[in-house]
Amino acid sequence: MATISKRCHAVLPSAGMGVRLGGDQPKQFRHLAGKPMLLYALDAFFRCPEVNSVWIGMSPA
Repeated sequence: MATISKRCHAVLPSAGMGVRLGGDQPKQFRHLAGKPMLLYALDAFFRCPEVNSVWIGMSPA
C-alpha cells in the first residue's frame, strides 16, 4: 500500500511597509529581541516537518 505524503509549501507575504507600526524600516526587517521579525516567521516554518519549502513574497523596491 502506498503512503501519502502530507508535505506542503508555505508562502510568507512580506512586501508590506508596516505603516501602522511606524519607523523608518518595513516591519519584516525591524529587529525584535536581536533578530529581524521576518526570521521569527521563517523559523516557525522551518520547525514544521510538513513544510517542504518556503516562498517569500517581497517588494522589488
